[in-house]
Amino acid sequence: MSRKAALTGSNSVSRNFGSEYLNEEWVKLELPYNADITLRDRVTNIRTPWPVIWSEEESDGNPPTTFDVFRVSPRLMDWNLIGKIALVKRAVVQ
Repeated sequence: MSRKAALTGSNSVSRNFGSEYLNEEWVKLELPYNADITLRDRVTNIRTPWPVIWSEEESDGNPPTTFDVFRVSPRLMDWNLIGKIALVKRAVVQ
C-alpha cells in the first residue's frame, strides 16, 4: 500500500566506543492522521517528489534501505489530531 509522508529531518550518528563502531541513521516522518503505522512495521522507499533517497550502495541492484519504526507520536493542533510523526531508525540487517 502506498502511503504519503513528508520527510522532516534526518540525522546520521557515528560513534566509536573502544573497539565498537556505531553508525546510526534516524529519520523523522510526518504522516497523515489516518496512516496505519505501528512499532512492528518496517519502512522502505522513503521518497520526496524526487526518486528514493536511501539505497544500499554495497548491495547488488541497490535495494531500498529498510528502517524500523522506533516511535509514533500524534501531531496535534489545538488538541485536534492533524497527523502523526514517526521516528524511524535504519535497520541493522538489510
